[in-house]
Amino acid sequence: MPDDTQGPTGGAVLIAVEDDKHDTVKPRIKAVGGNMSRIIDLSMVKRRGPDGEIVEYPFVLPDDNDSLKAAIKHVGAVVTIIDTLNSVLNSHLKIQNDQDTRQALTPLARIAEETGCAIVIIRHFTKEVRSDLIYQGAGNMGIIGAARSGLAIIPDPDNKKRHILVVSKHNLTRNEVPNRAFITMDTGVEEEAFVKWDGVEIRPVAELMGAGNLGGLKQRLLSYLVTNGKTTLFTFYQDFRDVAQDTMRKSLSELWQEGMIEKSERGVYSPKEQVTQPPQPPQTSQPPQLHPSNNNNIDSKYGDVGNVGLVRDVGDVGNAPMPL
Repeated sequence: MPDDTQGPTGGAVLIAVEDDKHDTVKPRIKAVGGNMSRIIDLSMVKRRGPDGEIVEYPFVLPDDNDSLKAAIKHVGAVVTIIDTLNSVLNSHLKIQNDQDTRQALTPLARIAEETGCAIVIIRHFTKEVRSDLIYQGAGNMGIIGAARSGLAIIPDPDNKKRHILVVSKHNLTRNEVPNRAFITMDTGVEEEAFVKWDGVEIRPVAELMGAGNLGGLKQRLLSYLVTNGKTTLFTFYQDFRDVAQDTMRKSLSELWQEGMIEKSERGVYSPKEQVTQPPQPPQTSQPPQLHPSNNNNIDSKYGDVGNVGLVRDVGDVGNAPMPL
């Protein structure tokens, strides 16, 4: 671990539907000395297709939770890595919708509690640099809200091989958790590398991410509010004729959600210190209903989706024998 303590050892479950197992996943595990026989690749699961044949489908949340739970127990996994959340989320659920993502993540939290397995969910940064790291991840705030801890990897602006592991949220300890730096070290083999911890990083996160620059439009809007005080959306339209109205609304909404401005009523914005009423949280739509699971239609030859035999049929990364 970064502080030189010994981390837990055990099996692992990988779900990476966007990465090739042989060209990408296995070389990375090999580079860090991973034990292939203790790792299961659950990126694909087997189900009965529309024509009645058994076919492989990409792993889907929350539909394939039974398969995940069985895989964790079978290999004694201490960690499950889902890369990325957006790539495995059921198509009827939207990553931008708070209730949708919680519908997928709440059962996942129960699996983690029941099995003692840490579940790591990876998501990308948004393209626009935000003022607060907790808003930087793609999707809605319900994702980081459901997590017990949040980590972000930020490239060092002064060293392309150096990165910073930043703690954006930690509910598991009352102590302040320092940010740690690491260096990507080449192994001599193309596209293979490992990391070497490089001490504590003391520079502010905003400096590392360039968040001091909010972006042209958002900086203009913020400066305008500071100068003019409470302003209606109609006034913004009149004074910023070079900006499309939908772009204007989006930028103001992001500034509000990031806590940089206040909204005292619909369409009325003000600098944070001049707010007269607390802002109301944005409304979210009711999540759509998932299609009924077709687990009961699985051919008995292959077993139920959650059956350990099916997990072995999918195969672990190392292709090692895994007796039932």
